[in-house]
Amino acid sequence: MLFRFLSFLPLLLILGIIYNKNRKLQPLMIGHGVMDLATGTQILILSIYPAFYEMMQKMS
Repeated sequence: MLFRFLSFLPLLLILGIIYNKNRKLQPLMIGHGVMDLATGTQILILSIYPAFYEMMQKMS
């Protein structure tokens, strides 16, 4: 969980800055979609290759 938080933190900061400047929701919706796709991809990879999860645990 900590890995996902740290991996998405830079994107969240960038999206927050974009929203403060433009006050438009469309970039936030696109960014949220990107984060959802990344999460889904990560879950799919971890389901296919369980050894990858063990490797991620050793890194943190």
